[in-house]
Amino acid sequence: MSYYAFFFDNAMPTIIAKAQQLVRESMKRKKVDRLKYFDGNYKYVELYDAKRISLGSLVELLVSLDLSPYDIVAYEGPLPWWSVKNRNEERNTRDNNNELIIGEGL
Repeated sequence: MSYYAFFFDNAMPTIIAKAQQLVRESMKRKKVDRLKYFDGNYKYVELYDAKRISLGSLVELLVSLDLSPYDIVAYEGPLPWWSVKNRNEERNTRDNNNELIIGEGL
């Protein structure tokens, strides 16, 4: 359950991307293309740069590879382009008068 709490508390594209990259690199390092899921079955895991993966699948992969939320935060390797776009763009919104509101905490 702590994995889900971690992702819900830190729901940012860079965190998701770090988790995915960590899974990819761990699988390449271990030279495996299938992992044992919670149901006991081994499943093939795509290693391409996909930004759509269910949270449940991502958590299963992390647990199967014995990777923790700490490992995700500590990861400093390369990230895909979609995860590093300007964070200001993601947080900025417009009010009822179409005035730009700059996101807090930037």
